[in-house]
Amino acid sequence: MTATAGATAPIVAAVARSGSVAYAEVVSSVPAHTAGPDVRAGVDDLIETTCAAVRTAGARHAKVISLLSPATSTRNTVYCLVDGAADHGAIERDIHAAVERISAEVTGFRLKQAVQFESIGPIHIPEIGTFAGTKVTALVEITAQNAGAPT
Repeated sequence: MTATAGATAPIVAAVARSGSVAYAEVVSSVPAHTAGPDVRAGVDDLIETTCAAVRTAGARHAKVISLLSPATSTRNTVYCLVDGAADHGAIERDIHAAVERISAEVTGFRLKQAVQFESIGPIHIPEIGTFAGTKVTALVEITAQNAGAPT
């Protein structure tokens, strides 16, 4: 499993515990100075592996975007579209529990800000059709010294 998958799939799984995740999107920003030739050459594999992990975690559809950034930490934004009205409290508790588990193994892993909720739809999304529900956004970060973890 990739570091991005290890940092984001548990977040999607946390959301999926309390809601049906129609779609999950991960935007991963990796510090350019930590991305050597092997990482750069394997970006397609990183995206495919992370996408598969996010689907296994509970998303029916998934998309992963990986960016190189001048930042000093790895940042991952996880968007989940949850069918219908989501239980905000339960999802937030599950995300915090996932972050706590990961941060016990990976020093510097944290939730960057409060979990965000937004009512969406109905809208048409080509991959899934008509959607009406809740968009859940979680921003997580791993400090530079641990940017390669978890694996």
